[in-house]
Parts: sequence; structure tokens; C-alpha cells
Amino acid sequence: MFETPFKFVKVEGTEVTVHVTSAAEGRAALKELKHKKRELNHTKRTLGRELEAARKRQNRKPRPPDSLWFKIFDAEKGPVAFVLRVARAFRTPKPKTGADPEAIARELKKTSEILHHVDSCILQIEGKLLVDK
Repeated sequence: MFETPFKFVKVEGTEVTVHVTSAAEGRAALKELKHKKRELNHTKRTLGRELEAARKRQNRKPRPPDSLWFKIFDAEKGPVAFVLRVARAFRTPKPKTGADPEAIARELKKTSEILHHVDSCILQIEGKLLVDK
């Protein structure tokens, strides 16, 4: 995913650090953190959708091979398969998609953890700005 470079906020692994020296920098860092939070929420939603699709793909039942429809449109045999093989010969190969649900779940967990740390940093900076007023 695309991640915006920030001036005050640094994310390494699941660790989020913010370095500010003044109230003005604190307000700018707060804006950066809120932007990062929006990015992470977007990533989290995307990963959730991918996880749901991967689990559906994994739990899909195979079609019964005895139907006439299956015999005609079978991807390995049948008259349509020949046409598809010829068409694929002239097409550039696509990268394989459909990562395993466990990998997506790990990435989703990591994103949730980073989001939690970003929320923690936001609360700390807001508290510090309120105390300094």
C-alpha cells in the first residue's frame, strides 16, 4: 500500500514514534497522526474485504463433474478449454492473486496494532497540548 512520508511521525514495524519540540510542531504532528489513522483505517477495511473473499474462495465447494454443463465448459477438457488455451497463449500472464487467509489475517492484526499505537500517540499529544495551554 502507498504510505505518505511524514515529518514528525515514524512507524517502524508496529512501533509508532513522534518527535516534537514545541506546541506548533505538536499540532502539526497531530495532523500527521490523524492522516496516518485515516490511511490505516482504509488499509484495514481493504484487508478485511480481502480476508472475507479469501475465506469464501477457500470454502467454495467444487462443482459436480457429471453435469453436461461442466463437461462443455471444463477448464481442462472440453471444446471451450481449447479456445481458452489458444486465447491465453497471446495474453500476458497475470500475477497470481488469492493470498492465503492466514497471511491476510496476520497483516490485518499488524495494521490493527499500529492503529492502536497511533491512537495512543494522538491521545498523548492532545493531552500534552491541553496541559501546555
